[in-house]
Amino acid sequence: MHKKLARTPALLAIPLLSILGISLLIGYTFMSLRKLETPVFLHDTMWFAGAALLLYSILAIVIRIALSERVKIWHIILVFSVLYTAFGIYMITLAPSGLRADVWEIFNIAKQFTDTGSIVIPRGSYLYIYPHQLGLLTLFRLLGSLANAKGLFAANLLCVLLIQVLQIQISTLLFQNEQSSKLTAILSYFFLPVLFFILFAYNVLFSLFFALLGTYFLLRFTEKNRHFSAVLSVVFFAISVLLRSNILILLIALCIMLALKALQDKKAIYALMAILIMSFSIVSGQMLRQYYENKAKQDLPGMPSIAWVNLGIHYGNNGEPGMYSKRSWNLYETVDFDPEKLNMLVREEISTRLTAFTSKPEEAFTFFLTKIRSTWTDPLFQSIWSGPLSNEFASQKIEKPSLLASIYDDSTLYKLIALAMRALLLSIYVLSALGLWKLLKNNQLLPSLYIPLYFLGGFLFHLLWETKSQYVVSHVFMLIPIAGFGLSQFLTLLAQKKKARNTAA
Repeated sequence: MHKKLARTPALLAIPLLSILGISLLIGYTFMSLRKLETPVFLHDTMWFAGAALLLYSILAIVIRIALSERVKIWHIILVFSVLYTAFGIYMITLAPSGLRADVWEIFNIAKQFTDTGSIVIPRGSYLYIYPHQLGLLTLFRLLGSLANAKGLFAANLLCVLLIQVLQIQISTLLFQNEQSSKLTAILSYFFLPVLFFILFAYNVLFSLFFALLGTYFLLRFTEKNRHFSAVLSVVFFAISVLLRSNILILLIALCIMLALKALQDKKAIYALMAILIMSFSIVSGQMLRQYYENKAKQDLPGMPSIAWVNLGIHYGNNGEPGMYSKRSWNLYETVDFDPEKLNMLVREEISTRLTAFTSKPEEAFTFFLTKIRSTWTDPLFQSIWSGPLSNEFASQKIEKPSLLASIYDDSTLYKLIALAMRALLLSIYVLSALGLWKLLKNNQLLPSLYIPLYFLGGFLFHLLWETKSQYVVSHVFMLIPIAGFGLSQFLTLLAQKKKARNTAA
């Protein structure tokens, strides 16, 4: 029974990944830097062919060198870490020191808390509506004097360097194959959205780092039953969820994997581990909220979860399906921020919207298709858009004419980077489908089952929830070890066929 359950996520993920890969041949989502968060679906066939040819040529050369017996994995890590560090320092040096949007709100609240030793959260204010940001607020407080734009960018750079190493180590634990680990390293380092997120002082990289750290120690525990690794994984997962609540999707995926492993190996400790991971993360969140409620001397009910579903089935402020709008906030305001009354209003709106979808299925199909495209076919995942936007915010302007200023503008270079990452994202989707198929065929799927589960969980979640491509970058990044395994299998097959032809000749 557990074998059939383990196969199901792969059987669902393989066609979905293949469809997303094929869709990137047709077109991709492009985020203009001169417009406020407005994704458009473009084709750019000729330019794409050139960018893809250039990327694949570079990848072929790098792969050929990396797969040499003389080159070790630590050589790859060292070379790319130096390149990442050099470019990261360059980015941080030239980047403006202004922050914006949610980060600016949290930064100011953290500064107020540090300066006064107390916190005021007025009814209807940012943290009153979004208490899920308390983890990031706590991180900013812990960073102290480093919690400024440049300090946060530097912390992001450190996270990126460690994230890449963890990605490679996880691949090694999952597949025990040097070629697969090397290919994972190359695909991961070429995945530039992670690098560009350095200039976004939000929770994307921090939460991903702790999620991967927790995953690494959990896999070590399942491999060698080291209890200290189990404790570390529980702690790091809790921190990751405190920083970004959507990481709960990953925890659910890992708990499903652990439950199936408990059935396969007939070891209750894996089921117990799943319970510990979920319960500790949930309790930690409740305790953190309770701490701030005591400090603020008031409840922090937040926006009811169903309100985010309401956003997800309506058009956003920019007219795009499922993207953010002030719809739920405005409704909350009309009922004087009473969560129970908002719940009732939102349920009525959802019912009306679903009725409209039912009466006009063509509109519903177009709505969700556009939503999927804007979420999963943006090859940069808003990583550059989330950085300094000179045209929108004076405090974000890159003053010196430079390569960086050119990237963070609607320049030809920016568009070429997007097209090159479109080719890479296409490869990740297709190679992940191939990797899952080979794991399924060889009955080796269970240790890496959390990867397709996390991908599917993110896909279903953002199909209904408020969405943007930035929210799913971790789901795609975690596919890369499977994609590296898929590429390894493909190259092995090519080598075998070449050897067979030479033997026949």
